[in-house]
Amino acid sequence: MVIGKLLKSSDKTVCTAESCTGGEVAHLLTSVAGSSAYYKGSVIAYANSVKTQLLGVGEEIIEKHGAVSQETVKDMAIGARKIIKNRLCCGHIRYRRTRWWDRDKASGTIWIAVASGKEVICEKHVFGNDRNTNINRFTLAALNLLRKQIIKS
Repeated sequence: MVIGKLLKSSDKTVCTAESCTGGEVAHLLTSVAGSSAYYKGSVIAYANSVKTQLLGVGEEIIEKHGAVSQETVKDMAIGARKIIKNRLCCGHIRYRRTRWWDRDKASGTIWIAVASGKEVICEKHVFGNDRNTNINRFTLAALNLLRKQIIKS
Protein backbone atom coordinates (compact mmCIF):
# COMPACT_ATOMS: atom_id res chain seq x y z
CA MET A 1 0.00 0.00 0.00
CA VAL A 2 1.30 3.44 -0.97
CA ILE A 3 0.36 4.98 2.38
CA GLY A 4 2.33 2.35 4.27
CA LYS A 5 5.42 3.04 2.18
CA LEU A 6 5.05 6.79 2.71
CA LEU A 7 4.62 6.37 6.46
CA LYS A 8 7.62 4.04 6.77
CA SER A 9 9.89 6.26 4.68
CA SER A 10 8.94 9.34 6.71
CA ASP A 11 9.09 7.49 10.05
CA LYS A 12 5.48 8.38 10.91
CA THR A 13 2.67 6.43 12.53
CA VAL A 14 -1.06 6.73 12.05
CA CYS A 15 -4.28 5.90 13.86
CA THR A 16 -7.91 6.29 12.85
CA ALA A 17 -11.09 7.62 14.39
CA GLU A 18 -13.89 6.23 12.28
CA SER A 19 -17.64 6.46 12.27
CA CYS A 20 -19.38 5.74 8.99
CA THR A 21 -17.11 3.02 7.63
CA GLY A 22 -17.11 0.98 10.83
CA GLY A 23 -13.37 0.42 10.63
CA GLU A 24 -12.86 -0.01 6.88
CA VAL A 25 -9.99 2.51 6.78
CA ALA A 26 -8.25 0.63 9.61
CA HIS A 27 -8.91 -2.66 7.82
CA LEU A 28 -7.25 -1.47 4.62
CA LEU A 29 -4.29 0.04 6.47
CA THR A 30 -3.70 -3.20 8.39
CA SER A 31 -4.28 -5.61 5.49
CA VAL A 32 -0.62 -5.23 4.50
CA ALA A 33 2.06 -7.35 6.14
CA GLY A 34 4.25 -5.21 8.37
CA SER A 35 1.60 -2.55 8.95
CA SER A 36 2.27 -2.65 12.70
CA ALA A 37 5.34 -0.56 11.96
CA TYR A 38 3.15 2.44 11.07
CA TYR A 39 -0.42 1.69 12.23
CA LYS A 40 -1.18 1.95 15.96
CA GLY A 41 -4.94 1.62 16.45
CA SER A 42 -8.45 2.87 15.92
CA VAL A 43 -11.52 4.18 17.68
CA ILE A 44 -14.80 3.43 15.96
CA ALA A 45 -17.05 6.13 17.36
CA TYR A 46 -20.46 5.39 15.91
CA ALA A 47 -22.41 6.83 18.85
CA ASN A 48 -22.12 10.45 19.96
CA SER A 49 -21.42 9.22 23.50
CA VAL A 50 -18.21 7.56 22.26
CA LYS A 51 -17.25 10.75 20.45
CA THR A 52 -17.70 12.80 23.62
CA GLN A 53 -16.62 10.36 26.37
CA LEU A 54 -13.69 8.65 24.68
CA LEU A 55 -12.46 11.09 22.03
CA GLY A 56 -13.17 14.27 23.97
CA VAL A 57 -15.46 15.95 21.46
CA GLY A 58 -17.31 18.62 23.41
CA GLU A 59 -21.03 18.04 23.81
CA GLU A 60 -21.45 21.75 23.05
CA ILE A 61 -19.68 21.19 19.70
CA ILE A 62 -22.17 18.48 18.74
CA GLU A 63 -25.12 20.56 19.99
CA LYS A 64 -24.03 23.71 18.14
CA HIS A 65 -22.59 22.26 14.92
CA GLY A 66 -24.02 18.73 14.80
CA ALA A 67 -22.41 15.31 14.94
CA VAL A 68 -21.56 15.59 11.25
CA SER A 69 -19.54 18.77 11.05
CA GLN A 70 -16.04 20.02 10.48
CA GLU A 71 -15.74 20.90 14.16
CA THR A 72 -16.74 17.41 15.32
CA VAL A 73 -14.46 15.49 12.95
CA LYS A 74 -11.58 17.79 13.80
CA ASP A 75 -12.00 17.05 17.53
CA MET A 76 -12.36 13.32 16.80
CA ALA A 77 -9.01 13.26 14.97
CA ILE A 78 -7.28 15.31 17.66
CA GLY A 79 -8.76 13.15 20.43
CA ALA A 80 -7.74 9.84 18.86
CA ARG A 81 -4.25 11.17 18.15
CA LYS A 82 -3.88 12.08 21.83
CA ILE A 83 -5.16 8.83 23.35
CA ILE A 84 -3.26 6.60 20.92
CA LYS A 85 -0.18 8.88 21.06
CA ASN A 86 0.38 9.05 17.34
CA ARG A 87 1.97 11.36 14.79
CA LEU A 88 -1.09 11.42 12.49
CA CYS A 89 -4.75 10.59 12.86
CA CYS A 90 -7.32 10.26 10.10
CA GLY A 91 -10.93 10.73 11.22
CA HIS A 92 -14.24 10.75 9.40
CA ILE A 93 -17.98 10.97 9.94
CA ARG A 94 -20.93 11.00 7.57
CA TYR A 95 -24.51 12.11 7.15
CA ARG A 96 -26.98 9.79 5.50
CA ARG A 97 -30.50 10.95 6.29
CA THR A 98 -32.52 13.29 4.17
CA ARG A 99 -35.59 14.80 5.78
CA TRP A 100 -37.38 18.00 4.93
CA TRP A 101 -36.00 19.71 8.05
CA ASP A 102 -32.41 18.70 7.18
CA ARG A 103 -32.22 20.32 3.75
CA ASP A 104 -28.79 21.80 4.50
CA LYS A 105 -27.35 18.33 5.19
CA ALA A 106 -27.39 16.32 1.99
CA SER A 107 -27.50 12.55 2.12
CA GLY A 108 -24.05 11.10 1.54
CA THR A 109 -22.17 14.00 3.14
CA ILE A 110 -18.86 13.09 4.78
CA TRP A 111 -16.34 15.11 6.75
CA ILE A 112 -12.74 13.87 6.90
CA ALA A 113 -9.91 15.27 9.02
CA VAL A 114 -6.24 14.46 9.36
CA ALA A 115 -4.58 15.73 12.53
CA SER A 116 -0.84 16.10 12.92
CA GLY A 117 1.21 17.91 15.52
CA LYS A 118 1.22 21.00 13.31
CA GLU A 119 -2.32 21.26 11.96
CA VAL A 120 -5.67 19.65 11.26
CA ILE A 121 -6.84 19.60 7.67
CA CYS A 122 -10.47 18.89 6.83
CA GLU A 123 -12.40 18.06 3.70
CA LYS A 124 -16.09 17.74 2.97
CA HIS A 125 -17.40 15.39 0.29
CA VAL A 126 -20.94 14.66 -0.87
CA PHE A 127 -21.61 11.29 -2.48
CA GLY A 128 -24.78 9.36 -3.38
CA ASN A 129 -27.29 7.39 -1.31
CA ASP A 130 -26.05 3.79 -1.64
CA ARG A 131 -24.55 2.69 1.69
CA ASN A 132 -22.04 0.11 0.42
CA THR A 133 -20.84 2.28 -2.44
CA ASN A 134 -20.47 5.20 -0.05
CA ILE A 135 -18.42 3.18 2.43
CA ASN A 136 -15.95 2.50 -0.38
CA ARG A 137 -15.98 6.13 -1.49
CA PHE A 138 -15.59 7.43 2.08
CA THR A 139 -12.69 5.06 2.72
CA LEU A 140 -10.85 6.07 -0.45
CA ALA A 141 -11.43 9.78 0.23
CA ALA A 142 -10.08 9.40 3.77
CA LEU A 143 -7.02 7.47 2.59
CA ASN A 144 -6.36 10.05 -0.12
CA LEU A 145 -6.49 12.95 2.35
CA LEU A 146 -4.14 11.02 4.62
CA ARG A 147 -1.77 10.41 1.69
CA LYS A 148 -1.75 14.10 0.78
CA GLN A 149 -1.00 15.09 4.40
CA ILE A 150 1.86 12.59 4.69
CA ILE A 151 3.44 14.01 1.52
CA LYS A 152 2.88 17.60 2.68
CA SER A 153 4.40 17.19 6.14
